[in-house]
Amino acid sequence: MGRRAAARDRVHRLRAVRHAGAAPDRFGARALRALERAPAPARQRRARPLRGRTHGAPRLRRRAPPRRLARGVRARAGARAGRGRDLKPGAEGVALFARAFYFLRHGETETNRLELIAGSTDVELNETGRAQARAAIELVRPLGVTHIVSSGLQRARDTAAILSAALDIPHAVIPGLAERDWGALEGRPRSERVRGTTPPGGETPEAFVERTHAALARIEAQHPPLIVAHSGTFRALCRLLELEEPEAAIPNCRPVRFAPPVPPGTAWSLRVL
Repeated sequence: MGRRAAARDRVHRLRAVRHAGAAPDRFGARALRALERAPAPARQRRARPLRGRTHGAPRLRRRAPPRRLARGVRARAGARAGRGRDLKPGAEGVALFARAFYFLRHGETETNRLELIAGSTDVELNETGRAQARAAIELVRPLGVTHIVSSGLQRARDTAAILSAALDIPHAVIPGLAERDWGALEGRPRSERVRGTTPPGGETPEAFVERTHAALARIEAQHPPLIVAHSGTFRALCRLLELEEPEAAIPNCRPVRFAPPVPPGTAWSLRVL
C-alpha cells in the first residue's frame, strides 16, 4: 500500500472511531472523549483538558498559577468587546476583537503533506510538524502572549502543548475551535474540494463560522492570547473581521498578528510574522 493510500486509510479509520463515540453536540464546551482523539505522545499528554466540569470555563493546565488563570483564560461572554472600537457586524460580542491578538496554525500532519482533507478527523502531527512546533517557540516568545487557547483536535492541541511547556504559560482547550467538518470529503484529495459548497455529511460554511464565532467569544483577552487552530479557523477569522484572505495558504506554525482598526472606522489588518 502506498504512503498516500495508507494515510487515507488512517483518516477513514479515525473517522469511524470518532463517529462511534460522537455526541450530537460534539463541538460544544466539553472534554474530548477518548474515542474522539488519537493517543497523544506521553510527553505531551499534560496539555489535555482536565476532567470534571463539562460546561463553562475551558479546561486549564494544573500547573498554571490561579491568579494568571483567573486573569488570562477564564471563559466568559466578552460583554466588553468593542468598548471604544468600531467593530464589524460579525465581531460583536467577542472580547478578543477589542485589541490585537495572535493566531498560529498547527504543525504539519501526513494529511497536509499528502494534500488530503483532514477536517474534523483527529490526525496527529508528523515529525516535521513537531519540529515546526519547536521552531515556533522562538517566534512566539517575543510576542508577549500570556496564554494559549487551542482547538481540541490533537494536531492543534499538541502544537499548543509544546509552546505552552516551553514558554511556561497556561494552555486551555476550546473544542469549538475545531476545524470544519468536511463530511464525505475527509480523507480525499484537496483538489476535490469546492469552496462555498457543502459535501454530504459536512458542515455548512455558515454553521462553521457561527460555531467559530461562539468559540472565539469564550476567550478572555485582557492580555494578548495566542490561538492555535486550523486553516479553516483562519478563514473564519478573516470572514468575521471582513479581511481579504491571502492568496497563499496560511503556513504551518507561523504566527499571524491580527491588529484592530487604527483609527476606528478603518479596516483590520493581518501580518504573517
